[in-house]
Amino acid sequence: DVEGEGVTITLKDTDDAIYTSEDLRTLVNELKYAGAEAISINDNRVINLTEIVTINNSFIVMNGDERLTSPYVIKAIGDKTYLSSTLKKQWICWYYEKQQFIHNSWTIKQYHYKKIQ
Repeated sequence: DVEGEGVTITLKDTDDAIYTSEDLRTLVNELKYAGAEAISINDNRVINLTEIVTINNSFIVMNGDERLTSPYVIKAIGDKTYLSSTLKKQWICWYYEKQQFIHNSWTIKQYHYKKIQ
């Protein structure tokens, strides 16, 4: 397990806009580029080999067997000021303007990666 400061981003589907696996992958990559040390989506730890895909255009699956549903709560451990400012750049905010909530957090706990057998 890992613990430290960071950001929590909540993405919620609406009647007008639905988040896709591509949206989640893009956000995870942006957090990695910004120096995030640990990332999770809905308390499922993201590692280098994590797959986030859409199945049958109807739901998002992570690592082949963990179904993700809205709201998507993405937690990233790292320098919260830098992570937050990176996400608030104009182009990334435009991309996620559907509905987003970014919160700076003093302490986030990331659980170790658990592969479901």
